Amino acid sequence: MWSGVQVTTPPAPASLPIEIDVMKLRLRCDEDEENAVITDMIRQAVDRIDGPDGIGVAMMTQTWTRTLDAFSAEIRLPGSPIQSVSEIRYMDSAGDWQTLASATYRLCKSTHPWIVVPAPGAHFPTTLRGRAVVEIDYVLGNALAADVPADLVAAVTLLVGHYFENREAVVTGTTATELPMGVERILARHARIGAVA
Repeated sequence: MWSGVQVTTPPAPASLPIEIDVMKLRLRCDEDEENAVITDMIRQAVDRIDGPDGIGVAMMTQTWTRTLDAFSAEIRLPGSPIQSVSEIRYMDSAGDWQTLASATYRLCKSTHPWIVVPAPGAHFPTTLRGRAVVEIDYVLGNALAADVPADLVAAVTLLVGHYFENREAVVTGTTATELPMGVERILARHARIGAVA
């Protein structure tokens, strides 16, 4: 989990990286009565992977907010894939919230993670001294499920299959099995520094 980063606008409820009908085919499930349960399992699997509390990726479009105690020369925006920066707010020396004009900063998109720096000839303003005086809203994820990396979708389907077959906690011997085989390798390949799977 990253300190100072949170999901402030989650993906739309219907925005899932795999459709229920496709998931049911993979589960070999014909029962429509299971639709709500399978949809919840898809969301559970996505929550296990997605966001700063997951592996630091955003599968579907969502907004994260990074909170800082001050501006720095370079501000890193954790997470992937980033679409855009929506707004940068700061508390001025009088204690009032201000919005930083987009012309005063530049996004370095060729780096990973993206970095926010002052525009040429500009500088970041002075803030009130204190905690959480800078907030950066940025949009991540994919607008279309088809654009989500196929192996991440595969990780979701493996997790859903695991949940579907094991409605209770799974214990092998004396060890609880959290992830089916193959999922850890996929998540490790996509994990961003600072996030924990």
